[in-house]
Amino acid sequence: MKILFYSPHPTLYFDAPTGYGSHMRGMVTGFKEEGHIVEILVLGNKPQSTDSFTQTNSFKSILKKVLPKILWRTLKEIQQIRFDKHAAQELLLAIQKFNPDIVYERSAWMSNGSVQVLEQFNLKHVVEINAPFEEEVKEFEQASSFISFIGKNKLKNLLQSANLVAPITSSLQKHIVKYSGVNLEKCLVVPNAIAKSEIEITESRVQEIRKTLDLTDKIVVGFVGSIFPYHGVDRLIHAVSKLNKTDVVLLIVGDGYLIPELKEQSRTLGLHSRVHFTGSVPKEDVYNHIAAMDVVTLPNTEWYCSPVKLFEYGALEKVVLAVNEAGVSDVMTDTDGMLFENNEGDFQEALNFTISNLNQLKEKANIFQQKILSNHTWSANARQILNQLNALK
Repeated sequence: MKILFYSPHPTLYFDAPTGYGSHMRGMVTGFKEEGHIVEILVLGNKPQSTDSFTQTNSFKSILKKVLPKILWRTLKEIQQIRFDKHAAQELLLAIQKFNPDIVYERSAWMSNGSVQVLEQFNLKHVVEINAPFEEEVKEFEQASSFISFIGKNKLKNLLQSANLVAPITSSLQKHIVKYSGVNLEKCLVVPNAIAKSEIEITESRVQEIRKTLDLTDKIVVGFVGSIFPYHGVDRLIHAVSKLNKTDVVLLIVGDGYLIPELKEQSRTLGLHSRVHFTGSVPKEDVYNHIAAMDVVTLPNTEWYCSPVKLFEYGALEKVVLAVNEAGVSDVMTDTDGMLFENNEGDFQEALNFTISNLNQLKEKANIFQQKILSNHTWSANARQILNQLNALK
């Protein structure tokens, strides 16, 4: 079949070195690996670093400081609506040129231009949804909008018109069924995944990491990813400080604005020499860092997220300690690793048990690895989506 991969978001770009970039590339690769022809229409542009761009960006920063948050957010959403009209025109041209069988759309806030375009064609339409957009905006930008009702109506229209809706977690599925009125029968939960071809370990590099950071003869507890408050890295540092064992060290791989605060927390708790922050690491080297860990953690996550790190952890056959939220429990059970309820007490208890029973837990790590590599590759996701789409009337 011929599949048109479509993203109308004005700033998300295909080559982005982020979770959303990996997801877009992964789905395209998955469809191709299943033998389908894929055309890519991703309309977000990579940020430029020219002087004019810097000046424009500076002007926007000043304007953002001057305007009330609700007005700034409203103006931004008006721009998104205008961009959606442009995206719809590009979609129309792409369909006329490529003549696909399926349009696979990564949904975006304030975007439903595809609905009117697709009314002109006899095509199947799959809509992937990765977040509760309005709630996400409110949390990250701490701002509401005068026209959020338009976004709600557009999302409702988009999801109801699609042949198949693919939320990334079961919790997000419940949310959209409740608030957008989508028929549960045309929903398919499709969590994140991993590309087997990306997994490459260089043993000499792993040993170099352990030697450079003085991790030899230590129990290395690790975390990988962009570091935001909801990731719970502060919870992890605090829990390690309460362990009786002094041979446990932390390896935090990733960057974020919280790093200075987390470093200060480590110093305050007397862990400065036992907590290693790598900062941003090239994607190809992340797996080597994970390989240097004994226990990998997911101390917390947003209720709707499907953490990419969970699949990376599993693929490398690591003992996983993860919070029992839907994005985790959709994929992992007590058979595969250590789950804990989302509070400090349960996390502390689970960490204590994990550190004391590492050898016994390696069997769970092996089971989880087999599950990830069999059921949670991008190819498996693509196959599942197309099978479900074909099964619908």
